[in-house]
Amino acid sequence: PGDLIGASVVLDGGRYAATAQAAEPALLARFDLRRVRDIASRRADLALALVNIVSAQLAASFTSLADDRLHTAPQRVSRYLLDHCPADGKATSFRLPYQKSLLAGKLGLAPEALSRAFSLLRNHGVNVRGRLVHIGDPEALKRV
Repeated sequence: PGDLIGASVVLDGGRYAATAQAAEPALLARFDLRRVRDIASRRADLALALVNIVSAQLAASFTSLADDRLHTAPQRVSRYLLDHCPADGKATSFRLPYQKSLLAGKLGLAPEALSRAFSLLRNHGVNVRGRLVHIGDPEALKRV
């Protein structure tokens, strides 16, 4: 919710080179780029907000690229799971927000590699049944 797709084309007027797919039913808003660009030329706060969004998306892309190159599949899955844990370090359970095949793609993994990573993470207190994940010891998961 709240993701903005294609913000960079508002600034440069080009054509967006990627696509997006909703994992669940979604409500989308489409904006006339010329009108948004015109408003941004008169409103510095909107222009700055767009620059901040594009900057955050670029930083996320660099992080994702680095994760794909520098971390093993179990490490990538661990980091993703830890992002869904409460800060208190206690055991937790949650439902994956989308299908495992989509999660695999998000993490730059083949579905089989995601399954193997989940299997390896059992030794670190992770139990996965369908989309339900239980993390018995988040601290152990941090050491992967």
